[in-house]
Amino acid sequence: MKSLYGLAVISLLLIGCQNKKEPEVVSAHDVFEEEVDTLPVNLFTESTIVFPYNGNIAVSAKLKPDTLYSGLKGMEKYTGGKDYLLYYPLPDVENVDVVIVPTKSDGYKYRYTLLTVLRDSVVSELEIESEFTKSQKQKGSVSFDINKDYQFSITSINQQGNYQWFEYKNYTIEPNGKIKALANKNSGTKASCFAKIADLKYPINSDDLSSLHYSSFTCKNVVGMNNFSCFNSINYITLAHTENDVYYLLVNSECGDYASSDLVVIKNNKVVSSLTIDSAEYDGDDDNYWGDETTFEITDDFTIKLELTTIKRGKVASVKNEIYRINSDGYFVKQ
Repeated sequence: MKSLYGLAVISLLLIGCQNKKEPEVVSAHDVFEEEVDTLPVNLFTESTIVFPYNGNIAVSAKLKPDTLYSGLKGMEKYTGGKDYLLYYPLPDVENVDVVIVPTKSDGYKYRYTLLTVLRDSVVSELEIESEFTKSQKQKGSVSFDINKDYQFSITSINQQGNYQWFEYKNYTIEPNGKIKALANKNSGTKASCFAKIADLKYPINSDDLSSLHYSSFTCKNVVGMNNFSCFNSINYITLAHTENDVYYLLVNSECGDYASSDLVVIKNNKVVSSLTIDSAEYDGDDDNYWGDETTFEITDDFTIKLELTTIKRGKVASVKNEIYRINSDGYFVKQ
Protein backbone atom coordinates (compact mmCIF):
# COMPACT_ATOMS: atom_id res chain seq x y z
CA MET A 1 0.00 0.00 0.00
CA LYS A 2 2.75 2.38 0.88
CA SER A 3 4.43 1.75 -2.47
CA LEU A 4 1.17 2.39 -4.36
CA TYR A 5 0.60 5.58 -2.44
CA GLY A 6 4.12 6.73 -3.24
CA LEU A 7 3.61 6.03 -6.93
CA ALA A 8 0.38 8.07 -6.92
CA VAL A 9 2.11 11.08 -5.35
CA ILE A 10 4.95 10.94 -7.88
CA SER A 11 2.44 10.72 -10.77
CA LEU A 12 0.57 13.79 -9.54
CA LEU A 13 3.79 15.76 -9.28
CA LEU A 14 4.78 14.78 -12.83
CA ILE A 15 1.37 15.80 -14.21
CA GLY A 16 1.63 19.16 -12.41
CA CYS A 17 5.03 19.83 -13.91
CA GLN A 18 3.77 19.00 -17.41
CA ASN A 19 0.77 21.39 -17.09
CA LYS A 20 2.87 24.28 -15.75
CA LYS A 21 3.81 26.70 -18.62
CA GLU A 22 7.26 28.09 -19.02
CA PRO A 23 7.39 31.82 -18.12
CA GLU A 24 7.40 34.10 -21.22
CA VAL A 25 10.65 35.99 -21.60
CA VAL A 26 9.99 39.66 -22.55
CA SER A 27 12.82 41.97 -23.56
CA ALA A 28 13.26 45.34 -21.89
CA HIS A 29 12.73 46.95 -25.32
CA ASP A 30 9.25 45.36 -25.61
CA VAL A 31 8.29 46.37 -22.08
CA PHE A 32 9.14 50.06 -22.54
CA GLU A 33 8.43 50.51 -26.28
CA GLU A 34 4.88 51.80 -25.86
CA GLU A 35 5.83 54.03 -22.92
CA VAL A 36 8.77 55.56 -24.79
CA ASP A 37 6.53 56.42 -27.76
CA THR A 38 4.29 58.49 -25.53
CA LEU A 39 7.02 60.40 -23.75
CA PRO A 40 7.41 64.11 -24.71
CA VAL A 41 10.47 65.15 -26.68
CA ASN A 42 12.27 67.97 -24.85
CA LEU A 43 14.71 69.28 -27.43
CA PHE A 44 14.81 72.94 -26.43
CA THR A 45 15.54 74.90 -23.30
CA GLU A 46 12.79 76.81 -21.53
CA SER A 47 12.15 80.33 -22.79
CA THR A 48 12.74 83.44 -20.70
CA ILE A 49 10.78 85.71 -23.07
CA VAL A 50 7.62 87.29 -21.65
CA PHE A 51 4.74 88.55 -23.83
CA PRO A 52 4.00 91.09 -25.14
CA TYR A 53 7.37 91.13 -26.88
CA ASN A 54 8.82 93.54 -29.43
CA GLY A 55 11.37 91.64 -31.53
CA ASN A 56 14.68 93.38 -32.22
CA ILE A 57 16.63 90.12 -31.89
CA ALA A 58 19.46 91.45 -34.06
CA VAL A 59 20.28 94.26 -31.62
CA SER A 60 19.26 92.64 -28.33
CA ALA A 61 22.09 92.30 -25.84
CA LYS A 62 19.96 90.24 -23.44
CA LEU A 63 19.09 87.31 -25.69
CA LYS A 64 21.71 84.61 -26.19
CA PRO A 65 21.13 81.65 -28.54
CA ASP A 66 21.12 78.05 -27.36
CA THR A 67 22.58 75.15 -29.34
CA LEU A 68 20.96 71.95 -30.58
CA TYR A 69 23.17 69.23 -32.10
CA SER A 70 20.66 66.53 -33.03
CA GLY A 71 17.14 65.18 -32.60
CA LEU A 72 15.23 67.62 -34.84
CA LYS A 73 14.08 66.34 -38.21
CA GLY A 74 14.63 68.92 -40.93
CA MET A 75 17.10 71.05 -38.95
CA GLU A 76 19.74 70.80 -41.70
CA LYS A 77 17.87 73.44 -43.71
CA TYR A 78 18.52 76.01 -40.96
CA THR A 79 22.07 75.20 -39.79
CA GLY A 80 23.95 76.93 -42.58
CA GLY A 81 26.13 73.88 -43.15
CA LYS A 82 27.12 73.50 -39.49
CA ASP A 83 26.50 70.39 -37.41
CA TYR A 84 24.39 72.28 -34.87
CA LEU A 85 21.39 74.61 -34.77
CA LEU A 86 21.43 77.99 -33.05
CA TYR A 87 18.03 78.94 -31.66
CA TYR A 88 16.16 81.29 -29.35
CA PRO A 89 13.29 79.52 -27.54
CA LEU A 90 9.85 81.11 -27.27
CA PRO A 91 7.14 79.90 -24.88
CA ASP A 92 5.38 76.70 -25.99
CA VAL A 93 1.94 76.69 -27.58
CA GLU A 94 0.26 73.74 -25.86
CA ASN A 95 2.37 70.80 -27.14
CA VAL A 96 4.09 72.79 -29.90
CA ASP A 97 7.65 74.07 -29.45
CA VAL A 98 8.38 77.50 -30.93
CA VAL A 99 11.91 78.74 -31.66
CA ILE A 100 13.60 81.50 -33.65
CA VAL A 101 16.67 80.58 -35.70
CA PRO A 102 19.18 82.79 -37.56
CA THR A 103 19.11 81.95 -41.28
CA LYS A 104 21.73 83.72 -43.37
CA SER A 105 21.15 84.32 -47.06
CA ASP A 106 22.75 86.33 -49.85
CA GLY A 107 21.94 90.01 -49.64
CA TYR A 108 20.79 89.84 -46.02
CA LYS A 109 22.52 91.73 -43.24
CA TYR A 110 20.61 89.48 -40.83
CA ARG A 111 17.62 87.18 -41.09
CA TYR A 112 15.59 85.34 -38.42
CA THR A 113 12.98 82.66 -39.04
CA LEU A 114 10.38 81.38 -36.59
CA LEU A 115 9.94 77.58 -36.53
CA THR A 116 7.15 75.53 -35.00
CA VAL A 117 8.13 72.02 -33.91
CA LEU A 118 5.76 69.16 -33.10
CA ARG A 119 7.56 66.40 -31.18
CA ASP A 120 10.80 66.18 -33.17
CA SER A 121 9.86 67.63 -36.59
CA VAL A 122 9.67 71.13 -38.05
CA VAL A 123 6.06 71.89 -39.01
CA SER A 124 6.04 75.52 -40.22
CA GLU A 125 8.34 78.47 -40.76
CA LEU A 126 7.88 82.23 -40.96
CA GLU A 127 10.42 84.98 -41.62
CA ILE A 128 9.94 87.47 -38.79
CA GLU A 129 12.99 89.76 -38.72
CA SER A 130 15.47 90.70 -41.43
CA GLU A 131 17.31 93.44 -43.25
CA PHE A 132 18.34 93.01 -46.85
CA THR A 133 19.91 94.97 -49.69
CA LYS A 134 19.33 93.99 -53.31
CA SER A 135 21.07 97.06 -54.68
CA GLN A 136 22.10 100.53 -53.53
CA LYS A 137 18.57 101.79 -54.16
CA GLN A 138 16.56 98.66 -53.38
CA LYS A 139 16.41 97.66 -49.73
CA GLY A 140 13.99 96.23 -47.21
CA SER A 141 13.38 95.02 -43.69
CA VAL A 142 11.01 92.81 -41.71
CA SER A 143 10.18 93.30 -38.02
CA PHE A 144 7.73 91.69 -35.60
CA ASP A 145 6.03 91.83 -32.25
CA ILE A 146 3.97 89.31 -30.27
CA ASN A 147 0.97 90.29 -28.15
CA LYS A 148 -0.20 88.67 -24.92
CA ASP A 149 -2.47 86.30 -26.89
CA TYR A 150 0.53 84.91 -28.82
CA GLN A 151 -0.45 86.59 -32.08
CA PHE A 152 2.36 87.77 -34.37
CA SER A 153 2.31 91.13 -36.14
CA ILE A 154 4.78 91.24 -39.02
CA THR A 155 5.75 94.55 -40.64
CA SER A 156 7.56 94.49 -44.00
CA ILE A 157 9.13 97.65 -45.43
CA ASN A 158 10.36 97.74 -49.01
CA GLN A 159 12.39 100.65 -50.36
CA GLN A 160 12.92 101.61 -53.97
CA GLY A 161 15.01 104.76 -54.18
CA ASN A 162 13.30 107.45 -52.06
CA TYR A 163 10.01 105.55 -51.90
CA GLN A 164 9.00 103.13 -49.13
CA TRP A 165 5.86 101.03 -48.85
CA PHE A 166 4.69 99.12 -45.80
CA GLU A 167 2.90 95.78 -45.47
CA TYR A 168 1.29 94.41 -42.32
CA LYS A 169 0.29 90.79 -41.63
CA ASN A 170 -0.92 88.97 -38.53
CA TYR A 171 -0.45 85.30 -37.66
CA THR A 172 -1.31 82.76 -34.98
CA ILE A 173 -0.11 79.22 -34.24
CA GLU A 174 -2.65 76.40 -34.37
CA PRO A 175 -2.53 73.34 -32.03
CA ASN A 176 -1.12 71.21 -34.88
CA GLY A 177 1.83 73.60 -35.25
CA LYS A 178 0.64 75.24 -38.47
CA ILE A 179 1.12 79.00 -38.74
CA LYS A 180 -2.17 80.60 -39.77
CA ALA A 181 -2.61 84.06 -41.31
CA LEU A 182 -5.25 86.25 -39.68
CA ALA A 183 -7.42 88.85 -41.37
CA ASN A 184 -6.21 92.42 -40.92
CA LYS A 185 -8.60 94.63 -38.99
CA ASN A 186 -9.22 98.14 -40.26
CA SER A 187 -9.77 100.20 -37.14
CA GLY A 188 -9.86 103.55 -38.91
CA THR A 189 -7.48 106.40 -38.24
CA LYS A 190 -7.90 108.22 -34.94
CA ALA A 191 -8.09 111.90 -35.82
CA SER A 192 -7.17 112.82 -32.25
CA CYS A 193 -3.64 111.64 -32.95
CA PHE A 194 -3.01 114.47 -35.40
CA ALA A 195 -2.97 118.21 -35.06
CA LYS A 196 -5.21 120.31 -37.25
CA ILE A 197 -4.34 120.68 -40.91
CA ALA A 198 -1.49 123.14 -41.37
CA ASP A 199 -2.42 126.43 -43.04
CA LEU A 200 0.20 126.59 -45.78
CA LYS A 201 0.50 128.44 -49.06
CA TYR A 202 1.37 126.10 -51.90
CA PRO A 203 3.63 125.27 -53.54
CA ILE A 204 5.98 124.48 -50.68
CA ASN A 205 9.59 123.37 -51.20
CA SER A 206 12.82 122.52 -49.40
CA ASP A 207 13.51 126.18 -48.63
CA ASP A 208 10.35 126.32 -46.50
CA LEU A 209 11.30 123.50 -44.11
CA SER A 210 13.11 125.66 -41.57
CA SER A 211 10.16 128.07 -41.25
CA LEU A 212 7.44 125.47 -40.64
CA HIS A 213 5.97 125.00 -37.16
CA TYR A 214 6.18 121.32 -36.24
CA SER A 215 4.25 119.43 -33.56
CA SER A 216 5.61 116.61 -31.42
CA PHE A 217 4.01 113.26 -32.24
CA THR A 218 2.92 111.63 -28.98
CA CYS A 219 0.42 108.95 -30.07
CA LYS A 220 1.47 105.37 -29.34
CA ASN A 221 -1.11 103.51 -31.42
CA VAL A 222 -0.18 104.47 -34.99
CA VAL A 223 1.59 101.43 -36.42
CA GLY A 224 4.82 102.19 -38.27
CA MET A 225 5.47 105.70 -36.96
CA ASN A 226 8.39 104.46 -34.86
CA ASN A 227 10.36 104.09 -38.11
CA PHE A 228 10.59 107.89 -38.26
CA SER A 229 11.66 108.41 -34.67
CA CYS A 230 14.87 110.30 -34.01
CA PHE A 231 16.15 110.16 -30.42
CA ASN A 232 12.63 108.99 -29.41
CA SER A 233 11.09 112.10 -30.94
CA ILE A 234 8.99 112.68 -34.07
CA ASN A 235 8.38 116.19 -35.38
CA TYR A 236 5.58 116.59 -37.91
CA ILE A 237 2.87 118.72 -39.46
CA THR A 238 -0.37 117.47 -41.02
CA LEU A 239 -0.65 118.56 -44.63
CA ALA A 240 -3.97 116.99 -45.65
CA HIS A 241 -6.86 114.71 -44.71
CA THR A 242 -8.60 113.09 -47.71
CA GLU A 243 -12.16 111.87 -48.24
CA ASN A 244 -10.86 108.30 -47.91
CA ASP A 245 -9.71 109.02 -44.35
CA VAL A 246 -6.06 109.16 -45.39
CA TYR A 247 -3.65 111.59 -43.73
CA TYR A 248 -0.55 113.15 -45.28
CA LEU A 249 2.15 114.07 -42.76
CA LEU A 250 5.40 115.93 -43.29
CA VAL A 251 7.92 114.46 -40.84
CA ASN A 252 11.19 116.25 -40.16
CA SER A 253 14.11 114.32 -38.61
CA GLU A 254 17.47 115.59 -37.42
CA CYS A 255 19.57 112.74 -36.07
CA GLY A 256 23.06 113.95 -35.30
CA ASP A 257 24.77 114.95 -38.54
CA TYR A 258 21.99 113.53 -40.71
CA ALA A 259 18.74 115.39 -41.45
CA SER A 260 15.86 114.40 -43.69
CA SER A 261 12.18 115.05 -44.33
CA ASP A 262 9.60 112.46 -45.35
CA LEU A 263 6.08 112.69 -46.66
CA VAL A 264 4.27 109.98 -44.67
CA VAL A 265 0.84 108.57 -45.57
CA ILE A 266 -1.38 107.06 -42.85
CA LYS A 267 -4.49 104.95 -43.41
CA ASN A 268 -6.43 102.76 -40.95
CA ASN A 269 -4.07 103.90 -38.20
CA LYS A 270 -1.05 102.48 -40.04
CA VAL A 271 1.75 104.01 -42.09
CA VAL A 272 1.18 102.62 -45.58
CA SER A 273 3.89 104.48 -47.49
CA SER A 274 6.46 107.26 -47.31
CA LEU A 275 8.65 109.29 -49.63
CA THR A 276 11.92 110.94 -48.63
CA ILE A 277 11.54 114.43 -50.08
CA ASP A 278 14.56 116.23 -48.60
CA SER A 279 17.93 114.78 -47.61
CA ALA A 280 21.67 115.17 -48.05
CA GLU A 281 24.47 112.67 -47.50
CA TYR A 282 28.15 113.45 -48.08
CA ASP A 283 31.46 111.67 -47.73
CA GLY A 284 34.98 113.06 -48.10
CA ASP A 285 36.72 116.36 -47.38
CA ASP A 286 35.56 119.89 -48.21
CA ASP A 287 37.16 120.12 -51.64
CA ASN A 288 36.75 116.55 -52.81
CA TYR A 289 33.49 115.18 -51.48
CA TRP A 290 30.91 112.76 -52.83
CA GLY A 291 27.23 112.74 -52.01
CA ASP A 292 23.55 112.72 -52.90
CA GLU A 293 21.00 115.46 -52.36
CA THR A 294 17.21 115.41 -52.61
CA THR A 295 15.04 118.53 -52.74
CA PHE A 296 11.30 118.83 -53.36
CA GLU A 297 8.30 120.90 -54.33
CA ILE A 298 4.68 120.05 -53.44
CA THR A 299 1.87 121.78 -55.34
CA ASP A 300 -1.66 122.46 -54.11
CA ASP A 301 -3.00 119.31 -55.86
CA PHE A 302 -0.29 117.25 -54.13
CA THR A 303 1.92 116.65 -57.07
CA ILE A 304 5.33 115.91 -55.54
CA LYS A 305 8.34 116.91 -57.59
CA LEU A 306 11.77 115.64 -56.55
CA GLU A 307 15.18 116.75 -57.75
CA LEU A 308 17.87 114.12 -57.13
CA THR A 309 21.44 115.42 -57.39
CA THR A 310 24.59 113.31 -57.41
CA ILE A 311 27.87 115.01 -56.49
CA LYS A 312 31.33 113.65 -57.33
CA ARG A 313 34.61 115.25 -56.37
CA GLY A 314 32.79 118.34 -55.13
CA LYS A 315 30.91 118.94 -58.38
CA VAL A 316 27.43 118.13 -59.62
CA ALA A 317 27.71 114.93 -61.66
CA SER A 318 24.05 114.39 -62.52
CA VAL A 319 20.55 115.72 -61.83
CA LYS A 320 17.42 113.57 -62.06
CA ASN A 321 13.81 114.70 -61.72
CA GLU A 322 10.95 112.51 -60.49
CA ILE A 323 7.23 113.24 -60.11
CA TYR A 324 4.84 111.37 -57.78
CA ARG A 325 1.15 111.39 -56.97
CA ILE A 326 -0.64 109.62 -54.11
CA ASN A 327 -3.47 107.24 -55.05
CA SER A 328 -6.67 106.65 -53.08
CA ASP A 329 -5.09 103.73 -51.17
CA GLY A 330 -2.29 105.93 -49.90
CA TYR A 331 0.54 104.69 -52.12
CA PHE A 332 2.90 106.85 -54.14
CA VAL A 333 2.67 106.42 -57.91
CA LYS A 334 5.55 107.57 -60.05
CA GLN A 335 4.41 109.64 -63.05
